[in-house]
Amino acid sequence: MNQSQSELAKQYFHHRNDCRLCLSENVVKAIPFKPTPIAEKYSDSQQKDTCPLFPVDLYICQDCGHVQILDVIAPEYLWADYTYHSGQTQGIIDHFKDVSELILDKYGPLPQPFVLDVGSNDGTFLKCFKEKGFKVLGIDPASDIAAQATRNGIETIADLMTAENGQKIVAQHGQASLVTAFNV
Repeated sequence: MNQSQSELAKQYFHHRNDCRLCLSENVVKAIPFKPTPIAEKYSDSQQKDTCPLFPVDLYICQDCGHVQILDVIAPEYLWADYTYHSGQTQGIIDHFKDVSELILDKYGPLPQPFVLDVGSNDGTFLKCFKEKGFKVLGIDPASDIAAQATRNGIETIADLMTAENGQKIVAQHGQASLVTAFNV
């Protein structure tokens, strides 16, 4: 990694010194990796030498055993210009349909017909529930993807899931009977 790539990346992340799970500071680097660009941050070949490269070393907590990356990328950088749509892959669409049916078979009928999906992307998973008559709501930090989901009939909040957003969702939509989260 050249110096400019390292310096450029530093403005978009910070390094934790404690375990994400138990908050112990007894964490050690388990597997070092070369820094890498962020997925979904496409650039043309002329920019390859100036693309920020981020650390992805794996650490292990000596107290609880949790394996993790301790470098935290700023959400506003991570989710800006995000382009992946889960509904573009037939295998994922089929998988989400199967999972929604499995959930309803195992846990249905749900006491409230309201399903919340955290990290809902383009609403592909929620569409499975909406087609069965459920009220659905997504929350996803990729604003363009969230807006597209809403335009496509899956109401989606463009933000991260926080305690404050959870309280707003309950106040505005009621308590969800089912909260799902894929890839969050």
